[in-house]
Amino acid sequence: MPATVTVDGQSVRGSDQILAMVETYLQRLKRIGMPPRMLHGILDSLARRTEILYDRRIAAAQERDRGPLRNKKELALALFTLARGDTGV
Repeated sequence: MPATVTVDGQSVRGSDQILAMVETYLQRLKRIGMPPRMLHGILDSLARRTEILYDRRIAAAQERDRGPLRNKKELALALFTLARGDTGV
């Protein structure tokens, strides 16, 4: 995700856009009545897949690009931690 993205004509931090997308996804699942434990499991699975994706990208990147990718990975995983906390489990 780039540092900034354009949403509805406005510049938004990429991390804020990702957080909004995860929150929207979580709210939709809650609205359909998905049990909190199942929500937690889905978010755990997504976090694991995100971690694997970033690990592969980091391994394939040039040394100078690895630091920023590691930072993005940690931010992504922190967003999933926040989302899991919102499941009530």
